[in-house]
Amino acid sequence: MGQNSAMPNAVVLGSFRDPELAQRHQADMTRRGIAGVQISQRAATEATRFEIRGVDAALAQQLAEIQKEFPQSQLGACAN
Repeated sequence: MGQNSAMPNAVVLGSFRDPELAQRHQADMTRRGIAGVQISQRAATEATRFEIRGVDAALAQQLAEIQKEFPQSQLGACAN
């Protein structure tokens, strides 16, 4: 799940939007002999992304200035 999580050595066996489906999957894994299957919530991450095409040097400079107002943001080129 990640080094900063409560379970850094966990193996993700599925990702479900519906808790009932997660419980069914947990029960199925238990029936198959996989012990200790736990259901946990994934940390929510919120991100807003903007893709701006046709950026010239002047616009790139303006974006860099605006980005300074948002220190946690990232500004970079998109892959084509």
